[in-house]
Amino acid sequence: MSEYDEDEILCAITGIAPSENELESAEDGIPEGWIKLIAERKFINPKWEAIQMVKQGLMQQTLATIPEKDRENQLINVAIQVEAQFALLEDQTDQYFTISEEVLIAPPESNEYVQKAVSDTMTMMGFAEIFQVDDEEEDEEEEKEAIEEKAAETEKA
Repeated sequence: MSEYDEDEILCAITGIAPSENELESAEDGIPEGWIKLIAERKFINPKWEAIQMVKQGLMQQTLATIPEKDRENQLINVAIQVEAQFALLEDQTDQYFTISEEVLIAPPESNEYVQKAVSDTMTMMGFAEIFQVDDEEEDEEEEKEAIEEKAAETEKA
């Protein structure tokens, strides 16, 4: 089963839905020829950060109760004790969390607007070669037109 419902699959650029043929190939989550972009952003977990501050405060508080001449010798003992108190909590708390967003984009060859948007975006991000649309047919047509124009100009002269 697809991770998207058929009515949820829309191009993020144009809002168009895939054709019936494209939907038939969407068993693995995206229709054939479509592009799935996933953006992830990593943040430090505020709970993990708070645990670190509490541990630091507890260490300072505990060290303050020890005579100043013995503090340096007791530092490792206090650190081990504080680490042990928070070991399980730290183990159950992720240091980071990730926010993830994904979008689908229609095949670049579906229209010029999508092609330009994909080309510009992928070029800017360094993925130009992976998402380059095959323009051989268009290039051949342009070459034919240029040859025909030159031939027409030569006949006029």
